[in-house]
Amino acid sequence: MQHHEQVRLLERARLLVGRGETDLDLPGGTIPVDRYIDAARLEQERERLFGRLPILVGFTSQLRAAGDWFTDDATGVPILCVRGDDGKVHAFLNVCRHRGSRLVTGTAGSARTFSCGFHGWTYDLAGALCKVPLPAAFPDLDRNACGLVELPTGERHGFVFVVPKARGAAMPDLDTFLGPLLAELGSFGLGDFTATRIATQTRRLNWKLHMDATQEVYHLPHLHATTAGAGYFQGCSLLTHTAPHARMVMPGASVLGLRDDDRAQWRLLTHAAVVYAMFPNTTLLLHDGFVQMLSVFPIDPDTSLVRTAMLVPPGPADAAEEHRRVCHHALYLSTMAEDLAACEQMQANMRTGANAVLRLGRAEGLVAAFDRTVDDLLEPDRRTH
Repeated sequence: MQHHEQVRLLERARLLVGRGETDLDLPGGTIPVDRYIDAARLEQERERLFGRLPILVGFTSQLRAAGDWFTDDATGVPILCVRGDDGKVHAFLNVCRHRGSRLVTGTAGSARTFSCGFHGWTYDLAGALCKVPLPAAFPDLDRNACGLVELPTGERHGFVFVVPKARGAAMPDLDTFLGPLLAELGSFGLGDFTATRIATQTRRLNWKLHMDATQEVYHLPHLHATTAGAGYFQGCSLLTHTAPHARMVMPGASVLGLRDDDRAQWRLLTHAAVVYAMFPNTTLLLHDGFVQMLSVFPIDPDTSLVRTAMLVPPGPADAAEEHRRVCHHALYLSTMAEDLAACEQMQANMRTGANAVLRLGRAEGLVAAFDRTVDDLLEPDRRTH
């Protein structure tokens, strides 16, 4: 993020915190409850958003050397990502071309080839079929046509993106898709960070409910009174929506001590946390030198898979630094646990008939913008259903 933008944000934050106010520039609105419980709509979301858009599935730090690989099933598509000998990340359907067995059964590792455990068909790092046991049994086999099915993939600033259902197609312009997030994430040096503490859990909530919760601080002093809302954050946020993504700046009390004659030394992350909502399903919290990530993937209208990770800067960590990391991540997980529990309660209430719509104030403007973006991207599909 360019320094003049950091200064602009800090000036605005100092004004709002000093007044005990928050950003109300974006409009609120309402969201129909059926958007969180309609199975047909969820299938459209899975196809159009989670199938056709670049989805963050992993991290460059998992694929440092040629042969490093990881698997991912969160989108409902079995994906194998590997660093090739060409230095690039390749993503394949994790499916053997012989009889459709899962090719790789682990979660991560390093290998020079991948051999199916069913019949031993073997593929190289480029996905080419390089060994078929008893080749005389397949006299007409076209090996060139039986390589692994490749998916569009790309990496930017330490993140690996895959388009899960665009088989054999080119990657959409990832730079254009990320828009202003591209430069801002790069400016914080995230490409050198290492992903740690990767974990998943299944929760009884619609995936959009948690994306809603992470894009507003209106609930912060109430739900998070003893966690993230205790002390540092001020219940104030600065909201920016650049479709399809969003940015939320959460200032700390230290912004009140910023001196006008010292603007050259102002640094946003010294006095605030920044949340990026990377469409469709990932939020990144930049705070205190770390990045906390949460991605939420739909399973059915009432159930989602939640993946969390902590990204840490390069270099060794002594005992004191490791303790700081443990404490930072524990606070983040405690805060997210409160969000997830609240979202599960909301999901359980969706079918009671108490509300036909959810009501959003102007402090929740990013939530309203997120819902409009989802709606806009589903529009071609919705016209045909």
